[in-house]
Amino acid sequence: MRRVLRESFAALFPFDVQRYIDQAIRARPYGVSLEDYAYSLIIRSPQARARMAGNYRPDGTLRYSPQEFFQREASLINAASKYGIALNRHQIAGLMVNDRTGDEAEVAFQGIQLARTNKPYLDRLNSQIDYLNARRRAHGYTKMIPRINGAKEAVNFFTGRADRELYAVAEGASFQTAAKAAGIHITAHHAQQLAAKEGFHTLEEAEQSYGEIAARLRKAAPELKGFGITREQLETIEFGGPNRAALAAKAEQALKQREAALQAPVQQQVGAVSPIRRADREEASY
Repeated sequence: MRRVLRESFAALFPFDVQRYIDQAIRARPYGVSLEDYAYSLIIRSPQARARMAGNYRPDGTLRYSPQEFFQREASLINAASKYGIALNRHQIAGLMVNDRTGDEAEVAFQGIQLARTNKPYLDRLNSQIDYLNARRRAHGYTKMIPRINGAKEAVNFFTGRADRELYAVAEGASFQTAAKAAGIHITAHHAQQLAAKEGFHTLEEAEQSYGEIAARLRKAAPELKGFGITREQLETIEFGGPNRAALAAKAEQALKQREAALQAPVQQQVGAVSPIRRADREEASY
């Protein structure tokens, strides 16, 4: 019996469980199966709590079965390694508490990589953290979000924050960084307003969108202004928001008007030249 249980539990737990099997054999309550009692002893053990950190709710119940926990752990480690990130137990626990699978943690791992390699993005991350901390203080909170001063803090931030905070800071930083790269200044507050819109935008997506906004402003600023289209409304067109379709239609009209204005001199020039050419051809025919 000991050997069968040991082999069964060895497939679930990556630590020695023999002492708990022995204890279960000695002290199993009447009417409780040996396997169930041994399992309950293992789950409550210090070894299990240490090895499956992040898998225990405050009431002591498990978020995931041991099998699912270790599958998720392997998925997270594999996903992080693609970005050159070696996760420790504490960081894995943070991802588990926040219910992240390997695929769902991609945003976090991309953010860590950007914080390591992109100084403007790191600066904007801290700008967003400062903004959120200011709001926390204004509402009486005493626990602040730590600023990111290096690689370790970046990993801890992205693996330890709940979705709402993580996305607010990461997406806000993406908007500020992309806007600045396109020559457009937006405040941390405005970046937060954009981040609050539906959907998540990576830095790459934000850069593409702000590139489009900057191009439209360079191309047809007077026409856009004439149709009442502001830069903020161009952001609504790109990132979503109230009246998006109507604003997009107005912007399209402005761009078409700009195209027509550019074509007019060419048409006038063609019209002025073509009669002379016709007259020349008529004289030549005589």
